[in-house]
Amino acid sequence: MGIGHVLWQLIACPVEQLGIELPAGGADAVSHEDLRRDTRLLLGPDPAGTFVERLGQMQMAPVPATGELPEGTTCAARGEGKAPAEQPRLIVATWPATADEATAGAALISIAKAWDLEGGPKGRATLCLLPRDLAGWAPPEPKPAALRLPVSTVDSAPKLGVYLPYMIGGGLWIGPIAAGELTLSNGRFEAGPVDPARPPEKINYTDVQARTKAIFLRL
Repeated sequence: MGIGHVLWQLIACPVEQLGIELPAGGADAVSHEDLRRDTRLLLGPDPAGTFVERLGQMQMAPVPATGELPEGTTCAARGEGKAPAEQPRLIVATWPATADEATAGAALISIAKAWDLEGGPKGRATLCLLPRDLAGWAPPEPKPAALRLPVSTVDSAPKLGVYLPYMIGGGLWIGPIAAGELTLSNGRFEAGPVDPARPPEKINYTDVQARTKAIFLRL
């Protein structure tokens, strides 16, 4: 067999037949290994720096926080809205003061990875990590459009049991999702009960993966 024939086979064959694995995109890019690693990283000495560094690996650039967010919020953005249906998306995560709370930022990093492997978000997306001190700040009221979609179980994701408004203002907030049933209320995803003393090694990251996928599929 000549080298030309071998090269032709390599070019003509699907990569799957050559044993080459392409990186998964979308919700399939969310992995429990990433969530475990990023939860631990966000518990380090510089959570905000870690957050920006990890988002930078997903082609997201640091941007100033908008006026509606508290002072000290760390943000990165990617994409441009080019159609009326592509509303700018603002998604914030709770400061990682505990392992349970660190799962929020880890989920946001995984969402950025899922978008990155799809070629970027549809429209502009800004992802932010809230500061530790929220004294005197109240989140803006969510502004749901008239359309309300029922939320049901997707793959192995926990059932939300609520209705998901299509958010066109105010943004979404991801809180702790370490354990319990995932819910969405007033623009905030979270699961509970929260255990401030739970160490990161005691978190079931396969469950966190399922909750993160459920959030991603509803953005």
